[in-house]
Amino acid sequence: MSIEKKLIIYGPGCLAEILLADDAKYHQLQPVCFTADREYMIGDTFMNVPVIPFDTVITEYSPEEYDMLVVCDRQDL
Repeated sequence: MSIEKKLIIYGPGCLAEILLADDAKYHQLQPVCFTADREYMIGDTFMNVPVIPFDTVITEYSPEEYDMLVVCDRQDL
C-alpha cells in the first residue's frame, strides 16, 4: 500500500528532478505543482507539472489539503 500525499514542491530544479525520478519506483509522492518566486521561474511547467508563482500558492492550494516540500540546492539559491 502506498501513502500518497498531494504535494507542492518549492524549487523546480535538479534536486526536485532527482526526487521525482527516484519516487517513480515507489509512487508515494503526488506532485500537483511546483512553485518558485516569480523572478526564478523559467517556465510554466517542469517535468510536465505546472509551475506557479509562490505568491499565489496559498490562494490556489489550501494548506489543509496540500503539503509543501522545499527542495533546493546551492545552484538553486
